[in-house]
Amino acid sequence: MISALFAAAFAALTLAAPQALSRRAFGGVTLMNNCQQTVYSFTTTPKGIVAQGSIAPGEWYWEPYQHPGEGNGVSIKLSMQPEPTGPITQLEYSFLDQVLYYDLSNVNCADTSQTDTRPCPFLDGGMFLKNDDDSCPTVTCDSGDTNCHQVYNLPDDNWATQACKFGNHNMVMFMCATTSLG
Repeated sequence: MISALFAAAFAALTLAAPQALSRRAFGGVTLMNNCQQTVYSFTTTPKGIVAQGSIAPGEWYWEPYQHPGEGNGVSIKLSMQPEPTGPITQLEYSFLDQVLYYDLSNVNCADTSQTDTRPCPFLDGGMFLKNDDDSCPTVTCDSGDTNCHQVYNLPDDNWATQACKFGNHNMVMFMCATTSLG
């Protein structure tokens, strides 16, 4: 009975309006697709791909935070291709001592990738990452910015990592947008 109630409550939350997603008490990531084409997401932990989805234009996707162990990272690989191969932008996060560390990475697309010469998925349209805790830093890349200084463009761009005391808040990434929409 408890599992049926939980399943019904979870289903109701996943069908909620995107504004309600940032109010979820247990924390997670919302991906808002403002692009003109489908975006594919692949959530990876040290165990491999643990979640994946496709997000149609104008749609959103939510998943709870993954907790692969203290200090281990999670990468949500975002691509316009149905496989997690380049070019990709990554939303990366980890938890350490009650702190949420997070960043966006364009390391796996041109001009910085050694394996792919195609542009980053959100070069046209930009990207914006916010947290529902207003004290947490936002990350913005404008449309056409091939060297956005708020994201990893090279593997050692460590200034791009943000930190925020974790309190079960949620991150929302707006793809092909440079502000919070709605």
